Amino acid sequence: MSAEKIINEIKKDAEKEKKQIRKEIEQKIKEIKDTEITQAKQIAREIEKEGEKRIENLKKILISKSIQEEKKKILKKKEELIIKSFEKASEKIKDADRVEYEKFLNVILKQSKEKLGDNPKIKITIEKDKKIIEKQGFEVIGKINADAGIIAFSSDEKVSLDLTIHGIMDRKKEKLRKKIGGLLFS
Repeated sequence: MSAEKIINEIKKDAEKEKKQIRKEIEQKIKEIKDTEITQAKQIAREIEKEGEKRIENLKKILISKSIQEEKKKILKKKEELIIKSFEKASEKIKDADRVEYEKFLNVILKQSKEKLGDNPKIKITIEKDKKIIEKQGFEVIGKINADAGIIAFSSDEKVSLDLTIHGIMDRKKEKLRKKIGGLLFS
């Protein structure tokens, strides 16, 4: 065989080998690309799922916050209505006709005797009350600045009982609040 043939044969084999190596490299590159693309797609799906979870959690948080804010607004409005009811009740007692007011006065005078003994001393809120109270044998010892009612003191003046409208309402506020709330919102 001639040298030229051998050289051509070697070139041919080298070319064949080169093509084979190139083919293998291209195959490896394709496999690596496919693997990387598959991994990238998997990572993208995981990121997307995590993002969707975060979005859902944020939605739930926002909805929950909105619900809480609305509940607070409702409670505030209910409280305002209850306070208005207290104010209207106070006005109604204060503005009651004299006969009705005297009935109220007799009830609280009786309570003062029951709680403080037979000779309670009284501070009045309305000057007209003085005659009624003294007729019933109570000692009037002064006047206080309140809408209506009395403040009763034990005979030694060490114990007092606030029987003004506001005093009574303050003591019974929670019980009254529940009743008013039940009437207004049930």
